[in-house]
Amino acid sequence: MKPCASVKLKVVSLAWPLELLVADEKLTLQAAAVKAENRLSYADAFAIAATTMNDAEIVTGDPEIQLASSKLGFKLIWLSQKNGKG
Repeated sequence: MKPCASVKLKVVSLAWPLELLVADEKLTLQAAAVKAENRLSYADAFAIAATTMNDAEIVTGDPEIQLASSKLGFKLIWLSQKNGKG
């Protein structure tokens, strides 16, 4: 018998320190404010809003998020490209 997706998700979540966030009104409005002030995708704005609201870090190699980090001051772990460009 194959485990269902929810069981797999539970096993993964036990191995990694992650939390699923609900896009409630507060998070959505914060993401909209981030998006309004920066050249970012809406998904990136949600990630930044969630990061700032939860005192977390974003792990990325996305230059737009890196630029927003220097502007907004949220925590960032930068992933450079393997070929040395980044």
